[in-house]
Amino acid sequence: RPTTIRSMALALAGPRMAAEGHEMVTPRVAELLIDRLWGSVGAQDGHLGRLERSIDFSRALRSTLEDVRLAGLSPDELDAADFEVEAKRDEIARLLRAYLDELQEMGLVDYAGALRMARRELEKSGLPHNVLVLLPDRGRGHYARLERRLLEALPPSSVVTLDIDSPASPPAAPGDGDVNFFRALGAANEVREVFRLCMAGGIPLDQVEVLHTDADTYVPLFLEMSQVLVEEDDTGGKNRRVTFAEGIPVRYSRPGRALAGWLDWMAEGFPRLMLRNLVQDGLLGLPDEGDDVSFSELADALRTVPVYEGRDSYLSAIDRRMQTVQSKLNGAQKRDDDRAGEHERALHRLRVLRTMVQDLLRVTPAGRPGGCGLLELARQFLKTCARGTAEFDEFGRQKLLDEIDQVQSVADGHEGELSLDIAEWLASLPAESTAGGQGPRPGALHVSHALSGGHSGRPHTFVVGLDDARFPAAGGQDPVLLDDERKELSDALTTAPLRREQQFERLWRTLSGLRGRVTLSYPCRDLVDDRELFPAPPLISAYRAVSGRRHADQRDFLKANDLQEPVSFAPGAPEASADEAGWYLWKLCRGGGMRDRRDEVAARFPHLQRGLSAARNRADDRFTPHDGLVPAAGEPNDPRRQDGPVVSSHRLQTAGRCPRRYFFQHVLDVEPPDELEYDPDEWLDALEVGTVLHNVYHDFVERMKDEGRPPDPDRDREKLLELLDERMEQEKSD
Repeated sequence: RPTTIRSMALALAGPRMAAEGHEMVTPRVAELLIDRLWGSVGAQDGHLGRLERSIDFSRALRSTLEDVRLAGLSPDELDAADFEVEAKRDEIARLLRAYLDELQEMGLVDYAGALRMARRELEKSGLPHNVLVLLPDRGRGHYARLERRLLEALPPSSVVTLDIDSPASPPAAPGDGDVNFFRALGAANEVREVFRLCMAGGIPLDQVEVLHTDADTYVPLFLEMSQVLVEEDDTGGKNRRVTFAEGIPVRYSRPGRALAGWLDWMAEGFPRLMLRNLVQDGLLGLPDEGDDVSFSELADALRTVPVYEGRDSYLSAIDRRMQTVQSKLNGAQKRDDDRAGEHERALHRLRVLRTMVQDLLRVTPAGRPGGCGLLELARQFLKTCARGTAEFDEFGRQKLLDEIDQVQSVADGHEGELSLDIAEWLASLPAESTAGGQGPRPGALHVSHALSGGHSGRPHTFVVGLDDARFPAAGGQDPVLLDDERKELSDALTTAPLRREQQFERLWRTLSGLRGRVTLSYPCRDLVDDRELFPAPPLISAYRAVSGRRHADQRDFLKANDLQEPVSFAPGAPEASADEAGWYLWKLCRGGGMRDRRDEVAARFPHLQRGLSAARNRADDRFTPHDGLVPAAGEPNDPRRQDGPVVSSHRLQTAGRCPRRYFFQHVLDVEPPDELEYDPDEWLDALEVGTVLHNVYHDFVERMKDEGRPPDPDRDREKLLELLDERMEQEKSD
């Protein structure tokens, strides 16, 4: 079965680690340990110690120490090295020594330690007699020094070295000679073209592997396209017809989005609009009694709740709204009004909303705590409040919980020693974490990185993102251990030029090993920055290898492959449309156009047809129903008729002030939505001010009545103000 050197090392060292009570340290825990240790080891007046502490700096330190460890170097060898700045050498050596001591004390083993332990176990016990290791011949430079030593310790009789395609530069023609090229206006159109070519050529998706050069750009784009290609499995679940070798960013899962929204809601002072968006998007779990309520209904209910400030005003505001709706319900039931059912339904939605908000507030602090307190609250939020409906949601939830556990294991009792801002780290966690990585699956297109993929054996391969801005990936010197210092320290340490060279070698090897039909592409324009992009050197090299033209340049490449016109938003043929939107774009832009595009669109979308009809009628000189012509509503609502409605003075005022409002409100019975606008400078709205004053006047008159004397404005002014103060204090407490 396929494995990596890391997995093989853990399998060999695992029994010994378990017997000694050791665990493998994760990158997250390692960088936090280094961050904590650097606060005490790094000299403030030293070379590196003068730099501002941050988790990014600790991440760079971890990467440097890992390189040093995999090169087989010890702290003593660092002490003996000849650095231009001795203080810097001493700081790195001191940190490495403290880091190894801390790992030993915590019962943790890093990757280099696991490799050493695996080699000792291999030399002691060897491999089981029925194990055969098939090792691709990648050359000694492909592995770190300790990895090479482990491979060299394998018994020669148990190892078979497999010949693989030589990574010539430029590479031999990839595939079986069937190589194609295209360029696209932006990476999104490049991804669309992959699916268009599959659709036009009748290529099943599970016969295709896509290799990319930039996960941050291409994984989200393929994920977006996979939403169009979702299919139901035998159990009624939803399966994307795209698999991702590197996993999907957790920010695309419901728990990841919920965590980000919850943190933003707290940071912004608990605004109602942000909570409403969380509810509307279905990111919060429904209470048990809310199975019959949709998230859009709950969001509409929250829209009517007068929440103006702070976390603690939500429940009381919902309660006041429930009292108002209950009063409407009681009145409708007394009048035997048809709207009683509507009010009853609204009351039920408010009850469900209250339970949801109450559960949310249990894990939401009044302020914004930091440290382990916020970590624990985030854990409770993910477990009890964040909603998940798909398998990827649960993968994302578990990934977030695991990351929080790792940070908590180091932060407990050491919060003051860390430079990590817990709130900022949690906010960035969904975007930085990935989950749901899969291998090739039947019925699904497979997406992997160009430097690590290409092993699915599928007959169709697309390599996207071959522009010079993405490949080779930008990377300078190690900011902690510079190239000259690395050369002086050990020839086993990589430098920036060597890492760049290795990127090219790995891509050449990938291209040389492909079989079947290969399509190479690049985005020729960045649509966000509106700037031109150019093909990466490997793309031109591949063209030279295919064409035999050793001195071909970019102009020759574009001309020979008919790439003057890049692929764009509209497909080139109707059969290449991956969805309805693509077909309409083809019809509008490439298929000869439509005779009457509005009618075609209106026939497909009835709500747009009604809108177009209303717009035409409103623009017409004739008086139509869209202008207010409703003859059937006239006679029954004529107050001059004997059996007509009773008109109050308020209705007459409305009719005189605004006939249209009278028509909407008292003839058509159209009520304006209970949309509440939040004004941070306004504590009570007009309705609440009126209610407060009404209650104050009522209490004042009742008190005067009990005392048996008429009110006197001059005499009773102070008493009236006292009643007002009492009522305002009550409003504050509510």
